[in-house]
Amino acid sequence: MIQWAYYLHINGDIISKNTITFNDIEGDFVVKKWLIDTTDRTDAWKLVLEALVLGASIDRVKELSNMWGLDYEDSLEFITRTEPTEILKEGFDKFVRLVLGFENYDAYEKVTLIKENE
Repeated sequence: MIQWAYYLHINGDIISKNTITFNDIEGDFVVKKWLIDTTDRTDAWKLVLEALVLGASIDRVKELSNMWGLDYEDSLEFITRTEPTEILKEGFDKFVRLVLGFENYDAYEKVTLIKENE
């Protein structure tokens, strides 16, 4: 397990920090902070999706998504293995439209079809 700290700055940037500084990340400039296991795909997805809902920069989300391999195929894997909360559903919708560039795409309908064919 490799832990790393991230926080969403009010300017929309998602900033990474060493875990040692996690408890020191505070102030009016912090929208939310995450302590994630960088080897856990679910942690990466949750950070990106929550950050999108909370106003993260699309460019920064794209950068992290590319770095972590959060692409279309991986998105289907994530949503078939996760019971999404409302914020994850909203974030996933934004991810599909704003990061992947799919308009009018119902990911949950796609997952239903995948599960039916298993």
